[in-house]
Amino acid sequence: MGTINPNLPLALRAWPTEDKDANSIQTLISRISQQHRHARHVTEKGLLEEIANKTANNNEEEEVSEDDGVETLTEPTTKNLEELYKDKSELFQYCLTAREHAAYALDLISLLISKKSKTGEQTVSPALKEAAGLGTLGYDKWQNTQTNPQTQELEDLIATGQRAKSLNTAADTLLKAATRLEKEVRRETTYWEEILSISEKGWSVRRVPRQRLTLGVQYGFLEAINQFRSRGFAVLRSNESGNIELDQGMLQKPKGLRIRVTTSDGKVVGTSKPPLVSNMAELSLEDHIHKARDSIFEEELFHELMLEARVLTGYHVNLREQTIHANIALSEASALKADPSLVSGFLIDLVTLDEDLMQTKKRPSDNLAQKIALALRVLLCYNHRWRLRKRSGIPPPLSDKPQNTPAPPILRPVLSYFHYTSAVSNLRDYVHKVSKSLRSAGLELEYSLKQDTNLSNLSKTIASNANDTRSEVENLTSILINPLQYSITLDLGSLKVNNTSDQALVIESLGQLYPPIWGTQYAVIVTPALSSILGYENNRSGSVRYELTSFSKAITHIDHMLAVFIAHAIIAPDFEGVREIDKSAELIKTTSGVKQSSRFRINVKNGSLSLYWRRASALKHPEEIIWDGERAEKGLKEVMEEMLMKEE
Repeated sequence: MGTINPNLPLALRAWPTEDKDANSIQTLISRISQQHRHARHVTEKGLLEEIANKTANNNEEEEVSEDDGVETLTEPTTKNLEELYKDKSELFQYCLTAREHAAYALDLISLLISKKSKTGEQTVSPALKEAAGLGTLGYDKWQNTQTNPQTQELEDLIATGQRAKSLNTAADTLLKAATRLEKEVRRETTYWEEILSISEKGWSVRRVPRQRLTLGVQYGFLEAINQFRSRGFAVLRSNESGNIELDQGMLQKPKGLRIRVTTSDGKVVGTSKPPLVSNMAELSLEDHIHKARDSIFEEELFHELMLEARVLTGYHVNLREQTIHANIALSEASALKADPSLVSGFLIDLVTLDEDLMQTKKRPSDNLAQKIALALRVLLCYNHRWRLRKRSGIPPPLSDKPQNTPAPPILRPVLSYFHYTSAVSNLRDYVHKVSKSLRSAGLELEYSLKQDTNLSNLSKTIASNANDTRSEVENLTSILINPLQYSITLDLGSLKVNNTSDQALVIESLGQLYPPIWGTQYAVIVTPALSSILGYENNRSGSVRYELTSFSKAITHIDHMLAVFIAHAIIAPDFEGVREIDKSAELIKTTSGVKQSSRFRINVKNGSLSLYWRRASALKHPEEIIWDGERAEKGLKEVMEEMLMKEE
């Protein structure tokens, strides 16, 4: 076989056969419509011009092909082969695609007719038969009915009405959405305005735990104990109008601490003034928050007082029916400006604030009750500040031993102040009475009072702590809860004429109801010059100090010292033949020719001065003269002179 000429063009199509229908009328009409759009545009003149143009174009193409035939045969054909193979590959792809589409169409038609005819079962593909199953797709034949013009007009009218109804419904829906959006905007605006108003006034607004889309306000104290710290947070939810609705707990009637001052017979002579109560429905949001904060503060204060009162039963503090009964003893010279003959204690309870409490009549000790209530509230605030400093400060080093630092007390400082004022008043009354009694006996006693330095110079003490990080109120409160001291100096040397030595007797009072004192402690300090006169051990390096635990013991000790000093330093040196007995207030006068001696005894008791005398001639009939502060005709020395003259 000979080789194929590479320049010979190959055709992959079959040889065309003559179409029998090529010259049919339908084919011609179709060709005319395709070429000239419509038969009315075809004219004889137009066809002759078209034939002439085609003939001229064919002649030109033949001339060009004859002129370039040699050059075409001489060009290389490698590029033509590559294009031929590429076209062949594309042709195969098109054939495969056409075959797949034909197969899909055959499967669709076969599956469609398989429900009513078995012919489809033979032409459907096995894959489709297995996947879908025969008879799963069917068809129905509908008879083409004639359309009635009236029915068509009615259907068009119905369609127009339905379309109008749909448009009206859409318009109503959009209007409702716009109205709802406007309402939501107004509601959100109102809500956030109230949130912003309480936030700008200092209230802490934050998210609710586990509810990130809900806000709440912290109106309680973070330094409170656990059960009140958790109650100090309220959720801020909006109602339909956008206004904030608080929890039901905040809308209840607030509670407050009430202090009632009582007498020994149980009569109430003073009541603390509760906070103003307004109509809960008329209060604003901030007023509700204020009321809730004050109420929870009062409840926490009463809770702390109840816990503290349980350990103060030894100091006349009792619990009866949710009421704290505190017994106090105010003397006649009390600095609290209450009626000293009536006040004996006060009651503490927690009451619901209403208008009935505001209508209570005024009593003489209302000011005292109000001061007690104010002091308790300040002490609870100081307790909160103490917890805050402890929590924010440097923690102590780790240790195996538990470090339990109790919080500052609240009720004890108030009771301590009452004990302090009572002790101070008792000392002042005693010294005043003794001085008055000695004056009536012709002896002038000079004395000086010295209050606690922290109390006497409060402004200076607070100013000295100006560099401290604590506030002035904290500094003031820390001073008041510390042990309070009061002292009275008796210048016994003033009882003698032209005395220059330091013969002073100092009485100190120190009191608090927590360690290490647990009450009121008294101290009697004797100077070295006075201790030698009283017969005590001479301590020239310092003063002699005696610690006493009660007022009665302190007074008894001072009475004895005064009596001994008068006997040893005033009577014995001024009267010849009269000698003192060591460490006692007794004197002896020995008379010549008389076996028995006259005995004198100076006695100071309950602020009164008395001279007890047993004459040598009548020992069984003692005599006693008393100076109790009333005006007396004769003084102590004059009476002694008369007694001694009688003995002679």
